Amino acid sequence: MLSGTELPQFAVSDMKTSLGDWSFKPVYRLASGTGPEGDVSVVGILATLDSPWVGMNIVAVYYSRDAEATGGWSARAWCGSSPWGAVASIKAMYGIPDSLDVLWDVQPEPGAVPAPGAPYTRGFHATDPIASAINALECGHRGEVLEALVAGGHAAAQVPVERESDAALHAWLLNRASYFEAAIGKHFVAAELDAVAAGAITPLQTGDCLPRTEYGEWVPSGTPCQCETDGPWSSVCGTFTANAEGVVELLIPFPPPAGTTIRVSGGVGASISICVCLWTRTCSGYGQRYVFEYGNDCQSVSHIELRGNMTFTAYGHQLASSEGQCALAPRPAHIPAATKECGLTIPTASAP
Repeated sequence: MLSGTELPQFAVSDMKTSLGDWSFKPVYRLASGTGPEGDVSVVGILATLDSPWVGMNIVAVYYSRDAEATGGWSARAWCGSSPWGAVASIKAMYGIPDSLDVLWDVQPEPGAVPAPGAPYTRGFHATDPIASAINALECGHRGEVLEALVAGGHAAAQVPVERESDAALHAWLLNRASYFEAAIGKHFVAAELDAVAAGAITPLQTGDCLPRTEYGEWVPSGTPCQCETDGPWSSVCGTFTANAEGVVELLIPFPPPAGTTIRVSGGVGASISICVCLWTRTCSGYGQRYVFEYGNDCQSVSHIELRGNMTFTAYGHQLASSEGQCALAPRPAHIPAATKECGLTIPTASAP
């Protein structure tokens, strides 16, 4: 049972941005009580190498956002093995569950032990004796030397957004974080996502757009089956005091990432006993997401990516006066009965 004080909840988004051989994926938390449906706040961005690596190449970098609103970022890097080592470490750091493994877009390594990574700055481990000299070179020369080092198997990485300066990198990361915060959990249709992504122009550009690929959120493709309906079970329960408008507002973390704000009316200052009773409907099937490829001219070409064997969950709730009364609460009308093999919701919806 959640008291409502256990938020924020950390998770990884199914969205990502790809530039060249690197993909950037946001890790976020749900900040309680700061918006009508809760606010998604990006706490870090994981960059992973999508192409084969050589020797001890750095294959993953986690850019961690400073807790204070200073715009600062720090980074740690992993080298010489699959990017899943970085994923395992970040999962352990934030308590992100195994059920979200498919959303990392990294090939899992069963039994991988979380590794802490090492402090990192613009292509190198912070302790690498050649890092400062290489990063002091003019942009073009730096890129040539770094490319040769990476090709030779050195513990280095040629991440596209690091080619200019720390200030430019941090500005780009802040730009990406703002974009993800505007889009995560919204399940935009194609035109809406394209508009948001097109407006998130990177500060690294000089005249032209920085070519990139934007991946949206997964939603069911068609009607998923192999469904299970579970509930009711109690979530936020307790006695609450109505505000000056005679309303009690409860934020529950379902569905993630934005959660749901539940409002119950009563007298001004009245004490109200409430228990939120939850149902889940989980189904398997094909998923789809929008993919937008942006060129130097800032124009996009879109297509739909399909993936099989995905799991989707819909949530429903009813209110009761106590935890014990949840067992008597009726199933929400939009949640199908457990006897129904197919269909995530009633009527069938295209998004969880």
